[in-house]
Amino acid sequence: MDRNANVNGRYLWSYARQRLIRLHLSPSTEGVAQFLRTSCEGSFCLADLVPQLAETYPNHTLELSLAATRAPAVLFSEKKGGVISVNLGGVIVVFVSDGVRRKQAAVLDMDVVADAKLNLQNQNISGSVELTKFDLTSRSGSLKISQDELSDIALLVSQMVENMLNEMLSNGFPLPLPHGRNRI
Repeated sequence: MDRNANVNGRYLWSYARQRLIRLHLSPSTEGVAQFLRTSCEGSFCLADLVPQLAETYPNHTLELSLAATRAPAVLFSEKKGGVISVNLGGVIVVFVSDGVRRKQAAVLDMDVVADAKLNLQNQNISGSVELTKFDLTSRSGSLKISQDELSDIALLVSQMVENMLNEMLSNGFPLPLPHGRNRI
């Protein structure tokens, strides 16, 4: 086994254990502000999928905080002409805010598998991603969300995330590579 792969695996495990692999979506996050509301006058928002959000917390905004609960497992495979599969487990904490106070409404467990086909050319990475699994289950919280509602949310969120990743990868982005051939 390559020593670099072993070291990188330890870093991923350590980052996951310390909850350093995080994502926070709030009304100030570009592209999702409309979705993170409990009142959906004339547009689509999360309360359309979870009506009790609008009933319990009318005219509130939402924040979603995601943290990995285990190190991502990365598998290189020959399927479909060469795919990198990433399996990630995490927790999503849903907060509601009235502009003054923020309250935790739900805690959800998440299990995701993503298959990526990536190309590296001239220090530019491009490709595509397919989310083959995106499951949500309710762990706790004052807001009771049914498994059917969670399945609908998972489908919508997986499509949004997949589209965002594919849009980013379609044009490619620079990958900063160190100069020289230093090995750890």
